[in-house]
Amino acid sequence: MDMHQFLMAGEAARKAGRWAEAVAAYRRVLELAPGERGVVNNLAWVLATCPEEGVRDAAEAVRSMTWAASEPSVWQFVGTLAAAYAEAGDFEAAVTWGRKSQAMAAGRDAGRWERWLKGFAEQKAVREHAEKDG
Repeated sequence: MDMHQFLMAGEAARKAGRWAEAVAAYRRVLELAPGERGVVNNLAWVLATCPEEGVRDAAEAVRSMTWAASEPSVWQFVGTLAAAYAEAGDFEAAVTWGRKSQAMAAGRDAGRWERWLKGFAEQKAVREHAEKDG
C-alpha cells in the first residue's frame, strides 16, 4: 500500500473504533512521510483520547505535539496538544492550550470546547468515541 492508502485505512479504523489498527496505520504513514503534521496530529489525538487504556500513550502524544506550541497556526493541532496534556495529567496546560485553540477556532466546535474545558477544570481527559453510521 502507498501512503494515501495507509492514511485512508487509519481514518477508517479510527472512525470505526479500531484504535490499535488506526495507530498502526498512522505510524506506517509516518514511516513513509516523516513529520507529516496532519498525520502526527491524528496519531497524537488517538494516543491521547482513545477509550482503550492499552492504546493511549500520553507521553508520546505530548512529545509528538510540542511543536504546536511554538507554531500555533492550526486550531485543531493546538486542540490535540491540549488533549495530550490532559491525558498526561497536566490540566493547567490543557486549559491554557484548550482556551487558545477555542479562541483560534472562532466558534467552530463551540459546544465540544465548552465540554472539554469544563472537563479539564475537573481534571478529566478527553475520550474519543467511534463514529456511528448514518
